[in-house]
Amino acid sequence: MAAHDRETAAILDVFARDMEAVAPQALAFFDWYSNVKAVAKKIKEDVQYAIQFGADLEKLITLLGLRIGREERTLYPHFDRVANQA
Repeated sequence: MAAHDRETAAILDVFARDMEAVAPQALAFFDWYSNVKAVAKKIKEDVQYAIQFGADLEKLITLLGLRIGREERTLYPHFDRVANQA
C-alpha cells in the first residue's frame, strides 16, 4: 500500500503542476473573450479578430484535450488499480 501511496502522490504532483500550466491559459481565454455580445459583434465585423478567436479557441480545446487524454491514460487507470487492490 505504501508503494501505491508514493506512486499516487507522484502522479498527483505531476497533474497539479500540469494544471498550474493549463489554468492560466484557460482563464486568460475566458477573460479576453468574456463579453459574449461584444465578441460576437466583433467576429462579424472583423475577419482578423474572427481568425484570432478561432485560433485561440483551437489552442484552448487542444490544451484541454491533451490534459484530458493524460488523465485518461495515467490517472484513471492508476486509481482503478489501487481501488481493485483495496
